[in-house]
Amino acid sequence: GSAAWPAAEGAPLLPDPHLETGKLRLLVLGRINGAKGLTLLQQLLPALAGYCDLYLVGAGKSGEALFGVSGVHILLDYEHAQLPELLARIRPHAALLPSTVSETFSYTLSELWQLAIPPIATRLGAYAERIEDEVDGILVDPDAASVLHCIADLDRDRQRLQRIREE
Repeated sequence: GSAAWPAAEGAPLLPDPHLETGKLRLLVLGRINGAKGLTLLQQLLPALAGYCDLYLVGAGKSGEALFGVSGVHILLDYEHAQLPELLARIRPHAALLPSTVSETFSYTLSELWQLAIPPIATRLGAYAERIEDEVDGILVDPDAASVLHCIADLDRDRQRLQRIREE
């Protein structure tokens, strides 16, 4: 198992980084098999848990590999219609797109933008083509050290996420 999901309150969908002091809440949306993120996430943990709680939503069967890892909350599958409610409960500061292979378009990226959740994505394929770094998302090199460094920086300077969200 994984820890219980936060209860849905009448809270706004996204946290106000000016008021937040707890750990960052990072969303990983969608399947994570192999090069679509699992490998990178395994390299990042447990160091990542020092900075954030990770919420894997729709990870699929591969998500089971991270069951029992401290600071990782996993929902293997969800109905698409449930997504807004799930995210209202999580209230993520940002989303991590941890793929280490080039994506061709990434519907997940489009969805995150619609939901005003700042994406932190590997600098590959469609992510690199579609995201303007530090404007509508953050691009990082597709290795554990770069991702960890980025998240540690964001933990110290949460204004960056607010600026991107407003964009």
